[in-house]
Amino acid sequence: MLYRDEIALWIKLVIAKFYCDTYKLNYFFIILVAKCDTKMSSKVWNSTW
Repeated sequence: MLYRDEIALWIKLVIAKFYCDTYKLNYFFIILVAKCDTKMSSKVWNSTW
């Protein structure tokens, strides 16, 4: 469980870094969004099983 959530978060951070480099977005804001999104995703994942 923990590993899957961490991998998902790292993938999102890599994607976020790419978008920030491309579009000059606020990286730290993206990190916060990614963390919240990961928590929500894990809740949805847990509820489906």
